[in-house]
Amino acid sequence: MLENENNSYFSKSVNPNISPNYYPYPLSNSSTNASYIQNNSIYNSNITFHIDFSTGQKFIFNDNQYNSFEITLNKFLKKEKLENYKTKIKCVLCDANKVDYSKTLLDNNIKQNCHVLFYIDDSNNTINNKDIFGKGFRYYGSTSKAGRDINGNVKINQDALIVYISVGNIKGFNLFGVLDGHGSHGHYVSEFCRNHFIKEMNLYANKCKTENICSPEEIYFKLKATNFDFIKDCFQDADNQMSKQNIFEYNMSGTTCNLVIQLNKYLICANVGDSRSIIIYDNDTQTNQGISTLSIDHTPSLPYEYQRIIQNGGMVGKYKYQNGSIEGLLRIFKPGQKLPGISLSRTLGDFMAKSCGVITEPDIFEYKMTHNTKYLLIYSDGVWKYLSNEDIRDLGNKYFPKGEIGPNCTDLVKRAVQEWECNSIIRDDITVVCVYF
Repeated sequence: MLENENNSYFSKSVNPNISPNYYPYPLSNSSTNASYIQNNSIYNSNITFHIDFSTGQKFIFNDNQYNSFEITLNKFLKKEKLENYKTKIKCVLCDANKVDYSKTLLDNNIKQNCHVLFYIDDSNNTINNKDIFGKGFRYYGSTSKAGRDINGNVKINQDALIVYISVGNIKGFNLFGVLDGHGSHGHYVSEFCRNHFIKEMNLYANKCKTENICSPEEIYFKLKATNFDFIKDCFQDADNQMSKQNIFEYNMSGTTCNLVIQLNKYLICANVGDSRSIIIYDNDTQTNQGISTLSIDHTPSLPYEYQRIIQNGGMVGKYKYQNGSIEGLLRIFKPGQKLPGISLSRTLGDFMAKSCGVITEPDIFEYKMTHNTKYLLIYSDGVWKYLSNEDIRDLGNKYFPKGEIGPNCTDLVKRAVQEWECNSIIRDDITVVCVYF
């Protein structure tokens, strides 16, 4: 965990001014939020478990309400390993003030659709692929740090991340991703869309099983046979579902989404916006130099994006300030207006911008892992703003040989923070997801 900005996860009451990475919406005493969560469960299983290791790794999985905590954790982590860890348990969205580790979830008054958080102190141990029952990778880690405004105050973290292991209880079917919200309600949009993708992927996995399509490879070929239409429909449906909600303002708020679907050795990257995915690999001729990009930044500076904006009645230009200066990023405007002023040509949400040619359809890239594949990095533009892909690779290659994924993530965020402090009076939110194969 980074400093104290994210430590509210484990406090008795979650600070509603900090946008958590785990929960469907920022937790508060709002009856509107509470009723929405209770009536619109995003998961197929009854209880959602969040496993957070002190070294930085995080996992999400589901179970039913009748098991004890011990049995539930043993499904995820081998018992002999678990006994070496110091475990703290916190339940949110339920009335349990005390948790008895040996009793069932039901006996602990943890009801259907609750979220349960385990914090595991792994400071003196190292977990690896022999201990974790999620196939397809060796280690996973992530960090997210809120940005700062022009006065140096910590902002609401509008980034959200996706880590979902064994979608539909199919081992080797995993989701990883980063969503970077923007606008006054960007944190709501990023969280809404993240939960939408988790829900839809679970439904899809269960549908595949009813068709006797049960292996990750079979699911990959099913998706590919239809040109990944299901994934594209997921993005469009997220917009459609948002338009039916009255819980946040979405006309001038939106999010990027860089979603990587792992189906054993196959990776599918679906991207809108400017969060990035890269694969680091050994290229056999110049060790540690290989970078494979899985996504393209969607901005109006791309010729085909620019052309679509113009054809749909939008205008592309830079802000003109009162002193007459014109500078900054290329942005998209309605003719004769200063709105919406968005610098992305593809997003989720941002419905005003959709009238100017901004679209929701993701670019989709595939990658087939080989023995040379080392690790996957997904990160928001708070990272790449002042760091190149090569900078990020060089830092990661220091930690990969020893499997030190926690230090890799935290040091990358620290490096990004340092670059922001050297180049700007503000700082964007910074989020990293890293997967070692």
